[in-house]
Amino acid sequence: MHKRKGYSTPYDDAFKTMLEKFPQLIIPIINEQFNKNYALDEEVEFLDKEMHEADNQKVVADSIFRICKDLYHVECQSNPDSTIAVRILEYDFFISVKAPVLDKDDVYELRLPKSCVLYLRHNSHTKDNMEVKVWFNDDSHFTYTVPIIKVQTYTKEEIFEKNLFMLLPFYIMRYEKESAELNYNAEKLHLLVDEYKDIVNRMNEAFCTENDTEGQRLCVELQVIMKKVSEYFFRNHETVRSQIGGVLMGGTCWKTFEEECIEQGIEQGIEQGIKRGVDALCGLVKDGIITEEIAASKLNMSLKEYREAVKRLK
Repeated sequence: MHKRKGYSTPYDDAFKTMLEKFPQLIIPIINEQFNKNYALDEEVEFLDKEMHEADNQKVVADSIFRICKDLYHVECQSNPDSTIAVRILEYDFFISVKAPVLDKDDVYELRLPKSCVLYLRHNSHTKDNMEVKVWFNDDSHFTYTVPIIKVQTYTKEEIFEKNLFMLLPFYIMRYEKESAELNYNAEKLHLLVDEYKDIVNRMNEAFCTENDTEGQRLCVELQVIMKKVSEYFFRNHETVRSQIGGVLMGGTCWKTFEEECIEQGIEQGIEQGIKRGVDALCGLVKDGIITEEIAASKLNMSLKEYREAVKRLK
């Protein structure tokens, strides 16, 4: 979300984490919004996000990146904000002046990026686009348009059909008006839990194919992000928080990821299989996704045995 440097929320962190760890997740968002057809494994080149305001304060954009030769700027906004279009225009201007192009007539061209904003929440007054009318000193003007992606309008089926997996951590936010009731209404909570069981099953089918370790890792880490967002979202509703958390981290994909890493090495010997498992889990520990204790328990090791195994890998 468009912010001064140093400020963030769990929603910011979720968006940032997905971009850093799995940048290709942004490609279906761009394809959907701008009617593009980039390959899902196309390279995403991230650019400098820091800028300076007039008072020399640093501000940080959510994401500025290039796919092929096209430049994009995407912001993630938790609540409707009528001023964000002006701030996006400001950012886009800064982005364009960093790379002016001199044409054959010795006239500089500034090419602004294609920009959009993800609205995690919206209301009945939220438009499909935000507009800023810019007047020049010759009394001419143009209208700068920023399209809005309303996250909550996408159904579970659409998210999986269109590969919009980056929206999954924010899917829970459509239950905001029911959050208090869910904490004591067992029937409604059961329906929500069933929905998240279905989401986890769909994730397993989408990511956890045979011998696809990277897909399995995406499945695990995406569930971790979803869990963190839901824990913050339901921070005042313990029953709901624990139920959803149990579904997200109790799915078969969590088990499959580690077991697959071990089983792939069985033909080469038990020691090689364990080495693969330790290596995979060590990466999750290093990234702060799981603790050493959890890694050890998944491998049926004591904490001491796990640490010794990690040392042998170095």
